[in-house]
Amino acid sequence: MHGCAAALRYVPSMFSLHITRYGLRFTASRSHVGNLKPHPLLRTFHASRPNQLLPELLQLSHTAFQGVHSLTGLSWAWSIPLTAALFRASWIPVQCFIAQNRRRRLLVSQPLLAWRQIYRRSVPRPPGPPKDEDAAKASQWVKEKLEMRQASLRKDLPYMNLKWEFLLPLSFLPIWFLNAETIRRMSGDTRTAMAWIGGRGHVDDSAESVLIPLEPGLELESLAWTSDLISSDPYLILPGIFLCLSVWNARAAVGKAPDSFAQNDLRRTLLGRLQLEVPQAVQTVAFVFPLILVWQGIPSAVILYLIGSAATMIVQRPLIKRLMGETKVIKPLNARIPEPMLKPGERPKKWDLYAWKRSLKSMP
Repeated sequence: MHGCAAALRYVPSMFSLHITRYGLRFTASRSHVGNLKPHPLLRTFHASRPNQLLPELLQLSHTAFQGVHSLTGLSWAWSIPLTAALFRASWIPVQCFIAQNRRRRLLVSQPLLAWRQIYRRSVPRPPGPPKDEDAAKASQWVKEKLEMRQASLRKDLPYMNLKWEFLLPLSFLPIWFLNAETIRRMSGDTRTAMAWIGGRGHVDDSAESVLIPLEPGLELESLAWTSDLISSDPYLILPGIFLCLSVWNARAAVGKAPDSFAQNDLRRTLLGRLQLEVPQAVQTVAFVFPLILVWQGIPSAVILYLIGSAATMIVQRPLIKRLMGETKVIKPLNARIPEPMLKPGERPKKWDLYAWKRSLKSMP
């Protein structure tokens, strides 16, 4: 009896009683739950979540190469570039979206150039001699007016910022890198990039290395000047083709360099400096990367994949421009200092002779 009473006195400290419409409900007190300690022999388990994304992507890429080779019946020397072209063609919607965004941005930038000249002429000038502070206030006033005008124009033609035009083309790099890794494993080359990233040296002994078996067809088939497709090109014909295509792609993607007036304006901001430095870095990488492949002795099958991808980019770029349309940029007119007129009987200098003859022809 005394034990039951002690138990009843202990229950309120452990539980709290609540009367609800469905009956009584006991709730454990937080102080008692907080004082509970796990048993020293008790072990905790959690579900293991291995990273299966990379093996699945490698198998998917391997299935794509095998499927195109079996479906078309072509040799590996032709099916590998064809698969690369199909992968690159699947990215056409993204490239069309980038071209449309660039077209809208250029359409908005044309009126802004005219409005900048208008705002510069209509800057409120305080009385008295000009000061440096007045120039800073005037430039800030013009900048604010241009931002308001740009916001109103973007309501009719919405577009993304310029940085996304640099980042979205890089979204194809994981697919390009994964397919190159797949072809390299199919060639039996253990010096994969995964081994280098994982710190395993030049040999890939990871679990993913056994997922892509060696393809016997790459060892049996060959080109006219090579013995097989798993060894490097002894005459460097394929690396030379890839070098030309890579430099061509880089120059076509970068385009013409802006004039000196535009470069001076771009150097004032961080984004503008990036616009000047990134194209130079792209052209340098496009020239150095094929040389690194030659130095590493990459299998010919991998070079064939890179050639197919680069050649498809060269063909796609003019097609997308023709499909989406191209907006011509109208450069603003810059005032030029007039040339001094010649006095009667004075002959021009030797280096100005051609300019003097052209001026005579233009006279009425």
